[in-house]
Amino acid sequence: MNSVTFNFYGCVLELQDSTDKFQKVLKNISSDFEFFQSQFTAPQIKIVLCSEFQKPPQKSLPRFKTKRFTAYKNADQRITDYGQGLYVTSSQTSKERYFEIHGASENEVYEATYNALLSSVGEALDRKGLHRVHALGFSYKKKGTLVILPCGGGKSALAALFQKNPEISLYSDETPLLQKGQITPFPLRLALKENVAQALHLKPDQERVLKRKHFGEKFLFDIPKDKVAKTAPLKLIIVGKKSKISTPLLEKASWFTGFISLWWSMVVGLGLPQMAEHMLRANAPLIRIAFSRLRESLRMLKEAQVLVFYYSDDVFLNAEALINNPYI
Repeated sequence: MNSVTFNFYGCVLELQDSTDKFQKVLKNISSDFEFFQSQFTAPQIKIVLCSEFQKPPQKSLPRFKTKRFTAYKNADQRITDYGQGLYVTSSQTSKERYFEIHGASENEVYEATYNALLSSVGEALDRKGLHRVHALGFSYKKKGTLVILPCGGGKSALAALFQKNPEISLYSDETPLLQKGQITPFPLRLALKENVAQALHLKPDQERVLKRKHFGEKFLFDIPKDKVAKTAPLKLIIVGKKSKISTPLLEKASWFTGFISLWWSMVVGLGLPQMAEHMLRANAPLIRIAFSRLRESLRMLKEAQVLVFYYSDDVFLNAEALINNPYI
């Protein structure tokens, strides 16, 4: 297999391995986004995996620099240097956005590919009015529910537990989509630390390990297609707040509580995979996207009930409290 194509709600992306050196990367990305695999052609986004990168002899001063990368402009191409031989080049025409991932390390090429894919697809969906929110999305008793928790709040662990319940289906453990009052699935693989997986009685697959450059190691678990929820009206927005109480508690909350939570998790997009090196471009419609996200968040707040969830350290108790939610 030298290429795979995905269709993300009308945004077609093709991933190619030009060297046959990154077949495992291709296989893992295919597994991560299996729900969206397609036979469509004429992609709007193309990502090509390449071998080591030959630096151009001349390059301009850095466009911007962070702890993770340095971005340069070379003619109509952006070059992002992550260090240790990992580079991503990107360019855009009126018909196609094009990336090349250059590197020697399989893990680093995988991580760069995953981030480029999610950033570019997320922007394309934003342009269509399909907006990601950093939250857990699930359906229970035919009610679309959004649970907004901070990073490390246990969204993936809750999703793993919900998979075992025949009455619950999942939209996403990280980035469900919102549009016109509806919640739409964007299922990715679950990423869990080894100790969390073991506590949930899940057996980690040593072949599916996420080793990231700046974050800890996690094991990956797929969401079966028959556990993916169907697009439906969003009925509940649950805002999580860490508490020291032993028993998790749900209470009605104000419109303002929901707005502040959606402002950060959706409009600003804290926690969303929207990498600065791919989003911050002269032709990126960031202001239009922000206003579209804001408009959608206000629509959701008008049509859904807002609750506050005082959650504990015990994921089993948290899951039980959400399932036994008296407001469902």
